[in-house]
Amino acid sequence: RSTLILGNIIDNLTTTGGFPSRIITRRDTAEWQHNLSPGKATTITAGLSYTNENASNDSAPFDNQISNTGIFADWRHTVGANELELGLRNDTHSAFGRYSTGQVAWGRKLARRWRLFTSYGTAFKAPDQNELYHPGFGGWFAGNSALQPETSTSTEIGLRFRKGKNISAKASIYRTEITNLIAYQGTNNQAINIGRANLQGVEATYSHRFGKWITQTNLTLQSARDAIANSDLLRRPAAKLSLKLNRRLQRSGNLGIEILGVSNHADFSNISFSTIDVPGYAIVNLSIRRPLTQNWVLEGRLENLLDNQYEIVSGYNTVP
Repeated sequence: RSTLILGNIIDNLTTTGGFPSRIITRRDTAEWQHNLSPGKATTITAGLSYTNENASNDSAPFDNQISNTGIFADWRHTVGANELELGLRNDTHSAFGRYSTGQVAWGRKLARRWRLFTSYGTAFKAPDQNELYHPGFGGWFAGNSALQPETSTSTEIGLRFRKGKNISAKASIYRTEITNLIAYQGTNNQAINIGRANLQGVEATYSHRFGKWITQTNLTLQSARDAIANSDLLRRPAAKLSLKLNRRLQRSGNLGIEILGVSNHADFSNISFSTIDVPGYAIVNLSIRRPLTQNWVLEGRLENLLDNQYEIVSGYNTVP
């Protein structure tokens, strides 16, 4: 089975006030993926991806283009109670050359309802146009054309539990080590590379279906540190909790309520530009989904039902 996806995104960002600018970014994407199953125990996936991005700024003139071509392959195989996966990818970036990444994963069924899994992988992320070329605001929060790509290694180990179709749970611990993490923490908050950063934490999920009700709980506890400066990375809360409750409607569709809680995190003050602590918050969201015909679905969502005032990024208003 083959899949071809084509995409085009145009972003027009206009800034007014003391530091006006108009940056237009256009991104064209294409990806072809082919899935092959030579037998019941084996699945092979291979494909190509291409991205081309153009960006221009009217106020502080620049006109730049970057592109990336990737080729990837993934192999999965089941042997008895064991499942193996091996993935490889090679990217050719117009500004940064070639990078090869990969992942190896293993899972094993321990009992009828329990499964152990672990994985190790590497990753590559090139800076985008804003991180490279944005003129900033009077010298603040500017891009940096000398940025280098991020590279990382990640390790995860965890357990899954499933009881029929009604109860499922998953818990895992992970650690990611990043070299040249891109962050706006340089002079005047300019984009820079942080030589070494570590992210580690615990993730847990639980889902329970009973009658017409479905509950979902997600918890993340993490530590994100600048390993060179021995300080917290900005805008990365140490704890996140999501509680969802959905009920199937009498005829079709469903009604849902979501409670989202996020702990406090470090950030820069938009007034003094010193490091501050942004308070945590909790919000309640409502949603409804109702099929109208075989081909049409009506969806509605009411966010922040209690009208709490909160910030995700210091100095940037959040949609009420």
